[in-house]
Amino acid sequence: MKCLICLNSIDDSNPGEKICPKCQAEFELDDRGECVFANPDNLRLPINGTVCRVCGLVQGEGRDSYG
Repeated sequence: MKCLICLNSIDDSNPGEKICPKCQAEFELDDRGECVFANPDNLRLPINGTVCRVCGLVQGEGRDSYG
């Protein structure tokens, strides 16, 4: 798994809360391993994509719809 902000490699790809050791970005991988949520209280923009300011859902730049 790579950090959504700085693209640093993160060893742990298990569901749950993550903190990037390089840039300290906070995000969470859901139980299904399909969705990534950023921390809306400490929001940073991902390299490629969009972050919802309300729930923190991160969507990649290739998405056709947002929401």
